[in-house]
Amino acid sequence: MKNTTRKYLWPASLMMSLALVGVVAAFVALGVAGSQPAQAHGPCDFGTMTGAAFAECVATGGDDPHTHPTPSPTATQMPAVEHASYPQQFLAEGLDNTARLSWGKPRYVRMGAEVIGYRIHRDAWNPDDDHPINMSGDGTIDTYTGNVLAASYSDRGLAYNTVYTYKIQAKVRYSSDSMYYNAAVGEWWDTLDCRKMNDAVEGHVQDGPAIGPDNMTSPYCAMYAGLSNEAKVVVRRAYNAMGYNLGKMSYPRTIETATSGGLLDALLAPPSAPRDVMAEASCDDQIMITWKEPADFGKVPAEFPGCSTCNNQTPIHHGGTNSGIEVQPGTAMIASYMVERKVGNGAWMIMVSDLPGTARSWTDMSDDLAYGMTYHYRVKATNNANLTGPAEMVTEMLVQPAAPQIPRSLRVNLEEDQLTFELQWSSPSDPDGLWRTEADFDKAKANADEADGKYLSARLTYVVQRKINDGNWSTISTQPHQYSSDGLNTTFEQEHIHEPTDIDAIRGATVRFRVSALVNDCNPSGWNQADEVEVPAATAPGMPTGLMATPHRDHIDLSWTAPADGGSPITGYTFEYSTDGGDTWSDPAATDTMTSHSHTGLMPGTTYTYRVTAMNAVGAGPASAPEAATTAAAPSLGAPSITAASSTAAGQATITLTPGANASKHYVWAFRVGGTSNATDGMWSGQAAGNATSVTISGLTSGESYWFIAIAGRGDGAATQWSAWSGWTAATPIQ
Repeated sequence: MKNTTRKYLWPASLMMSLALVGVVAAFVALGVAGSQPAQAHGPCDFGTMTGAAFAECVATGGDDPHTHPTPSPTATQMPAVEHASYPQQFLAEGLDNTARLSWGKPRYVRMGAEVIGYRIHRDAWNPDDDHPINMSGDGTIDTYTGNVLAASYSDRGLAYNTVYTYKIQAKVRYSSDSMYYNAAVGEWWDTLDCRKMNDAVEGHVQDGPAIGPDNMTSPYCAMYAGLSNEAKVVVRRAYNAMGYNLGKMSYPRTIETATSGGLLDALLAPPSAPRDVMAEASCDDQIMITWKEPADFGKVPAEFPGCSTCNNQTPIHHGGTNSGIEVQPGTAMIASYMVERKVGNGAWMIMVSDLPGTARSWTDMSDDLAYGMTYHYRVKATNNANLTGPAEMVTEMLVQPAAPQIPRSLRVNLEEDQLTFELQWSSPSDPDGLWRTEADFDKAKANADEADGKYLSARLTYVVQRKINDGNWSTISTQPHQYSSDGLNTTFEQEHIHEPTDIDAIRGATVRFRVSALVNDCNPSGWNQADEVEVPAATAPGMPTGLMATPHRDHIDLSWTAPADGGSPITGYTFEYSTDGGDTWSDPAATDTMTSHSHTGLMPGTTYTYRVTAMNAVGAGPASAPEAATTAAAPSLGAPSITAASSTAAGQATITLTPGANASKHYVWAFRVGGTSNATDGMWSGQAAGNATSVTISGLTSGESYWFIAIAGRGDGAATQWSAWSGWTAATPIQ
């Protein structure tokens, strides 16, 4: 069997157009260098070359990604004729009737350019006449990915028993301020075939010649004689709209699909096309694509013998050696969706290829969308055997939606608290009956298969803004169109309750409100502005009422009712007390914003009179009416008695006590026998607990004799109550 490789045949129309575009040379000469290419090197090794040698090796073609994974040269070191080096780490894997490709971004891109996508070149050879090449045979695939740093592509639906070879180039676009821009434009124009020339200028050239057929009778294929200024404008517009240049071709990678036949074919079938694909233009240059899941999910095998990880997946085949394996049918499900787009009669471009199987919509937010352009979209489903079904296509012209009318009859009322605002307005008129309530919109999202397409394209919301005095307008609310009991009422009265948090800024100010309507959170209407509202200035709080004093033996609990805050939040309270019936008062003591307080450390059996005052940012309000309470009387305080005294160590004596009843502390006085004054002949012991049964006094004079007397007390400092004295002890000698 003779192995032959099918090559790509350039169309005659392209050869003719390329022959005619020689007039571009004067234009191209503005930026393209005419130097001869340098002699190519073998693979470059960064580990053994200097930076300069490595850069020179890479620039002249020796950049094999498998020999030097670490980049070094800069973009300016690349030869002028190359736009980008080849994509890195290009790998290809064969899956039954699919090729899975993956690669990384080129190491080097010329200064002023960016990678916008990739071109995949595919060549096929089939040794069996019974299995001709499917799809379009040999050719190229343009793919776009949102992440141009690393990319992947699955070439699905390939022929069985076929060898496919792939190579990849980066698609590069230059900014208009790049020094290489003119050269890039000229080179791009030189390499366009007639069909691509027409696609490039369609919709982007105004007041110019008609496009014409895809042959040399089209003025854009034949170009203008001598490249007039008008022709140069056409070239630049077309490049800015759709143009790109290609980087260096990668090394080839080859896969072989499986041999068709046996039970495998009977158990493999792609899903049907997604149903009811719709495209809806929205504001901000976006198009939403929606669909329903396919009616048929296809066929998938349950499990492949000897492969514990191949459940519901197509196994890897090399040469089709497992074509007759016996497997059981599995449960098919949709694993992912792919969305493709083309402009006019241009080529299809993959926009997203890995949407989850649960997805029912995707929004095209590409930077190159423009109002007035017609876009074609198609959606394909892939099941869990990695089989992709046919596409369902939809066409949409991107038209900026009309803004809604202005909400009507805005009214603002200031509530009784002189702080809360009630806003009311009527929804804008809806001549087409498109506005949907929030409830209907949520229902439509939850039941996408039954949803009316208008639900997703006509959601009405309102923006409420406020301005204080001569300040700036600020948004205080964004709320959905409200609904009546039947779920839909386009003339329903709308309402918003505004409870400001910046109370100090509101009080005494002139406040204005306005309302605007939006469709799908954009495309605002004009503003409906209400009359200004004068908010009264804040005053000091009112008088607290209902003051109550609940006495205990050593504290009194206070509680009261908060007064009106005067338009400014109450920041706290103060209380005062008097022990002489209100003739004199203590200094005010601050509390927090609670309407209760416990006054502690009081004497039992004492009458206290209280009054409370509220505070806010303006100042203090009037004091409450006074309220008195008397603490409970203390139980009688008993006197201690001394039962014994002894000296157990030099200069020390221990006095044994019977504690005084209801005492909290004890003291013992030592007095030297024959002494003349307390200051020189006696001393107090340290304080002992109220329940102490003995007290030890140190620091006495050895060899002297001392009498001892005791006293009990309770309370603190000047408020201490003392008992009667105990009796004296007999004289006790000190060791």
